[in-house]
Amino acid sequence: MTDAHSRLLPESELRLAAARLLVANRLIARGDAAEVANGIEFQRLSGGANNAVFRAVAGGQTFLVKQFYHQATDTHDRFAAETAFAALAANLKTKRTPRLLAASAASRVAIYEFVNGLPFAPHDITPQTVQQAAAFLGELSACRDTPEAAALPMAAEACFSISEHLACVGERVRRLRSIAGNANIEREALQFVESKILPAWEQTRQAIGRRCADEAFDSDQTLAPCERCISPSDFGFHNAMLLAPDRVMFFDFEYAGWDDPAKLACDFSCQLEVPVAEHLLPPFVQAVCAASAHAAQTAQRIALLAPLYRLKWCCIALNVFLPAGKARREFSCAHLQAARNLESQLGKAETLLQKMP
Repeated sequence: MTDAHSRLLPESELRLAAARLLVANRLIARGDAAEVANGIEFQRLSGGANNAVFRAVAGGQTFLVKQFYHQATDTHDRFAAETAFAALAANLKTKRTPRLLAASAASRVAIYEFVNGLPFAPHDITPQTVQQAAAFLGELSACRDTPEAAALPMAAEACFSISEHLACVGERVRRLRSIAGNANIEREALQFVESKILPAWEQTRQAIGRRCADEAFDSDQTLAPCERCISPSDFGFHNAMLLAPDRVMFFDFEYAGWDDPAKLACDFSCQLEVPVAEHLLPPFVQAVCAASAHAAQTAQRIALLAPLYRLKWCCIALNVFLPAGKARREFSCAHLQAARNLESQLGKAETLLQKMP
């Protein structure tokens, strides 16, 4: 992340006050009360698309402060999901995530250790870094019977049957038909939805239906709890830092929870910001299958759902054109280059759709 200066929203100012208190309490607990008197400096960081993130500096100590976006219509509690996942990750022997130091549910503010690392670019993704992502999943799977795992919520948009996967993507496609605006880029986006996304949705939906019928696959059959996985959700190298040539730190788990392992594999394969090259994906997919209760069935579900998830990620790329997506980016200050961002996201959706079978 890079430094960025911008006006704080009034709600953010209130949450910064809560963050100051959390940082102060952390310093006092460590016997550094003198640093509290010297003040705490907050510096906003860029890079987040949903939340407001700051570097907090007090004396020689640095923390990362995260303010979670929330609105009344949200069906998924980002703060609760991430802090529950952090409690689970704290028990892992290998430290692949920043430590959660303090949190306030009332203010939806969390404080983490500040980790210095480099953001990933596609050329940084190697067989070794993909193996670290796979190893992280294996460690999470080994913790599935712990109290911390039991406390995890369902992942955001968790799906446990083929019918649920179809319904989830269908709803995303439906919302995109409401894109409005007078700017040329907004009209182009709506035209893309009507002329490309909608036909692709119908073709994909029908193809999955035919395949389920041909293979006597019950699309309404729900995964048993033992067949579900602990998913970091929105997992990929866009939410990771390179600390050394062979060490990766993963972060941002606000959508984490229990989910279909096939969805985890498909999401990882479709990430937009820092995509993984096709030839590097098989070992990760194999690791997801190996960690599941029924590897062969999981592989079958991944193959069945892969085209559907490419379409879903086209829809995700176009979230910036919808009111909810715009509101999140205004909160995180990712709207500061809005026009360029809209063009970029439409381009990503067009590119990803071209990869549809």
